[in-house]
Amino acid sequence: MHGPIIALPMVFTYNPSQVTALIHGSKQADDDAVRRFYTDVWTASADKPTTFQDMKRPGDTVYDEITITASHIRGFCEITGHSSRQYVHPDDGKLVAPMEFLGTAAMRSILASFQSTIFGPGAAHVVHHSNRLEVADGVPTLHVGDTISSAVRIDGLENTAAGKNLSLTTMLRRNGQLVGSMKSALVSRSHHMEASNAFAIDREHKVTIALPSAVDVTVLESREWFAYREGAPSRIEPGTEVEFCLDSEYRFASDDLYSSV
Repeated sequence: MHGPIIALPMVFTYNPSQVTALIHGSKQADDDAVRRFYTDVWTASADKPTTFQDMKRPGDTVYDEITITASHIRGFCEITGHSSRQYVHPDDGKLVAPMEFLGTAAMRSILASFQSTIFGPGAAHVVHHSNRLEVADGVPTLHVGDTISSAVRIDGLENTAAGKNLSLTTMLRRNGQLVGSMKSALVSRSHHMEASNAFAIDREHKVTIALPSAVDVTVLESREWFAYREGAPSRIEPGTEVEFCLDSEYRFASDDLYSSV
């Protein structure tokens, strides 16, 4: 069974005054067409169209969810080569999905990220550079009927030699319970942007600092940004190690120079 045919119209112009490059693509028109094409493809077989929230600022998040069906599992296994009986005809009647399906469940949101305002032009030249899926210990097996929800946020958009690199973090939940996360990188080859529009976000970076003496403790306590939480000890004892969990955002003056942190 085949779905509807979806066209991707591309606009070209003929410029005889440029004898070494007579035919040119229309950059803006092609980017707009690619965005519409991806949306049409994602929603072609859906019961109702999906509208993704635009991502306009660093840290913006796109949410999506799917409910696993037997056709999802069989199609995924056919493409990836999974041939275990439990994915086709389970003995107990409960069709199981490979755990890697979690990543596939997030793909619509991931693809929406480079359709966003913050990404800008270059969608037609995007390649999926890497994925790293981490699944929590003790996560139950995925079955038909489970709902997988994803929350994709942009952690960085930076210029590289290959093109602009988009870094994403996806949080994955099964029936409302957090089951894993995925780090992804996409590159728009040969497309670059103004350095002032580039950024990188480093979340929950842990730094441990030793406070061997009372003087070190006093210096820390004197900082205006330091305060004890309610219920914490009234004072840190000398010899203590303190762990800081930092969220940082970097802006760029050039491709290799920060303008602010």
